[in-house]
Amino acid sequence: MVPPTGLDELTGFAGRSAAITQLLWSAGVLAVLLGSWLFVAARMRAGRGWARAVLTVVGAVFLLFRIGGLGMDGIDPAWWAVVNALPDVLAAAAVVPMYLPEARAHFPSMPRRTA
Repeated sequence: MVPPTGLDELTGFAGRSAAITQLLWSAGVLAVLLGSWLFVAARMRAGRGWARAVLTVVGAVFLLFRIGGLGMDGIDPAWWAVVNALPDVLAAAAVVPMYLPEARAHFPSMPRRTA
């Protein structure tokens, strides 16, 4: 059996049109967030220190949501919570190399001028 996604409940509550509208809005917001995340990651890769700070802060906030239980999980088995937390833990581990001494070569203290 496939667990419900909530779409059936939303359709029953608000109607088919409103459910589809909500689904499209959610997909659009997710696409914008993902695009923003990738843009900031590309800027960090280009050596922008501000992008490194943004990725660190946003990653820390996501990790706090996971650790603090501020998400809406709680009905899944414990092993699924561990698997679900894996991306947040990997993101936290990826922050460490961004601040190692070897990374200073990629993040100069003076802003780069682009031509």
